[in-house]
Amino acid sequence: MVQDVDTLRSPVQFSTSAEDILQAAESAINKSNAVIERVVSEQAPTFKNTIELLAKNNNEFRTVTQALTFLQNASADEKICIASSKADTILDEFEVARDMRADVYKVVRAVYDNKKEMSQLDEEDRLLVERLEHKLRANGLQLTAEQRTQVERVNKRLVELELNRAELDGLPESFFVSRGTKFRGLTKKFVVLAQAAEAIAVLKHATNEATRKTVYVAQSSHCPENIALLQEAVHLRLEKAQLFGFATYADYVLDQRMAKTPAAVMELEESLSAKLRPLAEKEMAELCALKRTEVEAAGAVYNGFYEWDYNRYSSQAMTNQHRIDMDEIKEYFALDSVLSKILSLYTSTLGLKVVEASSVLPVWHPSVKTFEVWEADGSAFVGHIYLDLYEREDKYQDIAVWPLRSAVVGEDGTRMTPASAMLASFPEPTETTPVLLTHSNVKFLVHALGHAFQNMCSETKWSQLTAPRDFAEILSQMFVQW
Repeated sequence: MVQDVDTLRSPVQFSTSAEDILQAAESAINKSNAVIERVVSEQAPTFKNTIELLAKNNNEFRTVTQALTFLQNASADEKICIASSKADTILDEFEVARDMRADVYKVVRAVYDNKKEMSQLDEEDRLLVERLEHKLRANGLQLTAEQRTQVERVNKRLVELELNRAELDGLPESFFVSRGTKFRGLTKKFVVLAQAAEAIAVLKHATNEATRKTVYVAQSSHCPENIALLQEAVHLRLEKAQLFGFATYADYVLDQRMAKTPAAVMELEESLSAKLRPLAEKEMAELCALKRTEVEAAGAVYNGFYEWDYNRYSSQAMTNQHRIDMDEIKEYFALDSVLSKILSLYTSTLGLKVVEASSVLPVWHPSVKTFEVWEADGSAFVGHIYLDLYEREDKYQDIAVWPLRSAVVGEDGTRMTPASAMLASFPEPTETTPVLLTHSNVKFLVHALGHAFQNMCSETKWSQLTAPRDFAEILSQMFVQW
């Protein structure tokens, strides 16, 4: 895959100050603008003097900015998190404006329409031109100036809404070692936070239905500000789709996806629904019977089955009727062992090997583990994987993977080596207590590491040609099923 050259093994460099992050973001934007101005001034656009320059700059832009914007999810330094989030906003706004430039579309379209030159390009370069032309056209650059202004306004507002949602939803979700308490008069009250991990524990185990309802409603509505934002986003997406001549936003999005049309998606969903409905109805009848038995045994009146009942009675069914004890199953899934097995599964299938980094690499926190990925026979270095596994305050709380660098060609023609970071939020192990995973945690880890390995194995000259969004799920989904 990648030549075994020491310089190619250079790790990702993470900014160590807020000032560095913002300066790097500004520098990336300035370099991009300089390239764009050079390109749009070309009187006789060719692949070499326009498309290639834009693509090489985009490779560098992505390589620099992916690590900058990642830090908002993982850094323990509040100033760095704030700067990373601010850089993300600035960079997103720049990309929206860049991709709405009619003068850029003009030169791209000139190359696209040059059938003779297009026929002489290799497959990857030709696909790059086609993708770039479609992207800019899909942004409305074939529309009137007034319509383009309208699309740009919609795109910018959608970016703002996405960032706001991330900020509003970015509260910690981890369990607390010592649960807080408050006194109401002489009565000691325990504090239960309206967060996923806390709520699920209550919804599984609380026998009092009123308690389950209170926690469910609180957990489901602790960010009411999001309602208006989501409603606005729905209207903006429809407005944008209709500007491009699509009936719905689904038609607009699926035009370049594997499914192609909403009708194809609905056909698949309806087919699955028809097969699964009888099983769902059987399971629901089982859960309703469990609740009815428990309620009537307590001398109360059964009044139906609600959302806040599902976790409790599905847990009961699993334990009592199906004899599945999830706590006992966790004993078989110690984190270190599971990670080793998952890495072995991917590497043996993909012809790779993973070893701990042979030297100390720059990281954003001391607990981060660093690994080198090699060809199985050790003949070539492939890339780096970073694992940040344990919970911290203000860290991203779910299991997810970020590409920090892709295996694209740099400005000097040298192929860069990929790097990926996986974040999770498991409790720290102790000398006597390892981290034990639920079965769903194991599946999430398999899925997430699939994205890391897809980045390891994806080679292209141009960052625009990395795996399409829907195809990017295939490796992860396949290994989860295995």
